[in-house]
Amino acid sequence: MIDNQRAVYAIEHALDTRPFCSCGRPMSVVAHIDGIWLECTSWSEVPDKPIARLIAALTAGTHSRELIVDLPAVAA
Repeated sequence: MIDNQRAVYAIEHALDTRPFCSCGRPMSVVAHIDGIWLECTSWSEVPDKPIARLIAALTAGTHSRELIVDLPAVAA
């Protein structure tokens, strides 16, 4: 069971300590099926031009992404 108060604290603390990616773009909190992540806003963008997609794919490892709250799998 996840303690809501601890989860909120972890999210707020992560944003306070790391508001920007190493590339200079802002970080955002994003919920995925496996947990709540703090990630560079560039992860959510899909470039519209082929060369931009290639550059984004080559530089994807340079953008920050870290797990804040691990959400355990729910048994069906």
